[in-house]
Amino acid sequence: MKTHRKRMGLAILAAAMALALTAAGSGCGNESSDSRPESLRDATSGWGTNWEKHSIDYAELLSGGPPRDGIPSIDEPAFITPGEASQWLADNEPVIAL
Repeated sequence: MKTHRKRMGLAILAAAMALALTAAGSGCGNESSDSRPESLRDATSGWGTNWEKHSIDYAELLSGGPPRDGIPSIDEPAFITPGEASQWLADNEPVIAL
């Protein structure tokens, strides 16, 4: 569980860094001086970001989870009553009640 939390924390940090780089960028960096790993180049192709402006090594960035559009939508959610849920849901679990 501790390793999972650490990975999630690093993934959130990587996503925040990518967002900050995108917001701070003023155009695509020069390909000849682009030090990003190939996997990062593929994941960020088409972004209008100046990739020369960064304060950490790109090798420190980790994947933030599934790729773009990698989480399917819930088209037909199942709704149950609180009584039905209490049969299998613990009292301290987070839920959304409507």
